[in-house]
Amino acid sequence: MSTGLPEPLRLSVLGEQTLHRDCLCRMLEASGLQVGSQHSSAHPFLLALGTEKPQVAVAMDGSDALTVLQEAHQLHPEVRLLVLAPRLDHELLDACFRAGASGYVDCSSARLEALVDAVHAVARGNNVFPANAVEDLLRAAGKRNESSELLRALSEREREVLAHLAAGADNLRIANALRISERTVKAHVSNLYRKLGQDNRTQLALLARQSGLRPPALPPRSEQGTP
Repeated sequence: MSTGLPEPLRLSVLGEQTLHRDCLCRMLEASGLQVGSQHSSAHPFLLALGTEKPQVAVAMDGSDALTVLQEAHQLHPEVRLLVLAPRLDHELLDACFRAGASGYVDCSSARLEALVDAVHAVARGNNVFPANAVEDLLRAAGKRNESSELLRALSEREREVLAHLAAGADNLRIANALRISERTVKAHVSNLYRKLGQDNRTQLALLARQSGLRPPALPPRSEQGTP
């Protein structure tokens, strides 16, 4: 029965550990898949996505896996992304989903047949995530949506203050970073409490992170002057 997909499916593989990556590629090819290229670092992997145009890109979990996923999703949205993780990590799974991954395979429990099935399913446009993690994934997505709706009521300056607050900055550091007075910062923080219905800075920071608001990089205290 035809799946409507080109045969064999073309893959690109990213993995830091040479032996693990090589073994994976050999197993995938023995299962009828075509590995166009395999890479140990992000730059050639991302280049290969543009030149080889695989149907699926497989990323084995590494230190920069999330950054690679985000860049790949932005540069090559037509390529489906499948993450192979050493274990089921709900926080990592949620981060991979938000970064643009179409699937997440727990290598501690998955068999080769399940991995091959996941590659085909992802190539067909389906999302493949562990069944026992889907409920948590949907719950986390719901929280982000609710938080994002709340943040729409904020002014641009209030969002900036909230972003710095989420990074752990006190009022003085926020004032220095935004070049406003500390008194103005206090007023913005009071407005954030009122508009977002929170009682303390920890709750505000959590809400900001749940909504996907990225905390800015703060300079060292020694590099900040007074506004």
